[in-house]
Amino acid sequence: MEMKKLVKGLIVACAMVAGGSAIAATQGTLGLTSTGTIDISVGVGDQIQITALADITGPYVPGTDFTGSSPACVYRNGGTGEFNVTMTSANGSGTDFQLNDAGTFVVYDVTFNDSVSGAINMDNNVLNNTDFTNANTTSPTCGGAPQSTIAINVPDANLGAVAAGTYADTLTIVVAPR
Repeated sequence: MEMKKLVKGLIVACAMVAGGSAIAATQGTLGLTSTGTIDISVGVGDQIQITALADITGPYVPGTDFTGSSPACVYRNGGTGEFNVTMTSANGSGTDFQLNDAGTFVVYDVTFNDSVSGAINMDNNVLNNTDFTNANTTSPTCGGAPQSTIAINVPDANLGAVAAGTYADTLTIVVAPR
């Protein structure tokens, strides 16, 4: 799907550059002075970025779920502000996100909230086709106020069943224009 968007963008950009005789240099003539012109055209494709992310760390308190969140600024250079999200756990298995310590795995849950669509449950390595619609289209830094949140929840039952250790994961978040 993303490859199709890339190819489509390249075709549009090439068509803009090669498209018509409307863009044509004019040559100067021989004389005391000579003037020529060139037309300049730059195609800018659809771009998106995610910033303002923060690591989620903390201690487990027996009897409670471990929860944490990270802000996320999703910027898109125009368009509708719609985007897709895919998240991948470095330790994931199937659709599960997993923390790992020395080969012991703990399953955790992830939600993504763009402050318009609500908190959407994510699956490991699965494109979420939810119509996230709140990408910032005016500021790559979201004006210092990220509009999205990535939240995790590690159930008490999962953490209470494992040995002492530091359970960790790297969560990769990919945003793409929709």
